[in-house]
Amino acid sequence: MSSPGKQGAARVLLAEDEPMVRDLIVMILQQRGFRIDAVETGCAAVERWRQENFDVVFMDMHMPEMDGVEATREIRALEQEYGKPPVRIVGLTADARQELRDRCLEAGMDSFLTKPLDMKKLFAAIED
Repeated sequence: MSSPGKQGAARVLLAEDEPMVRDLIVMILQQRGFRIDAVETGCAAVERWRQENFDVVFMDMHMPEMDGVEATREIRALEQEYGKPPVRIVGLTADARQELRDRCLEAGMDSFLTKPLDMKKLFAAIED
């Protein structure tokens, strides 16, 4: 996917079930000028993706109803079904094990970031 362009132009979807983490990321990204929608579950992320076009999706790996891997697979399948270009999906996890990284990439994620999040890496995932 190409870069969304100038700072603040990106439309971001955040799927994160932990309220404090979700609120912090939303606040930081809004202060940076990004347009962000936040949801609490993988199911909600898939539904929100169906309704809007996003430049980047940040997908928590461990959520109720549908985890980040399942939600990513669903979005990738729907992209093909609808003929939509692939959105950049970045996994978010506190677990940095190689097995989880492999699962993220196999599911169709472009990359992943570990928690606690490095804000420079978070911004780079959107702006680069």
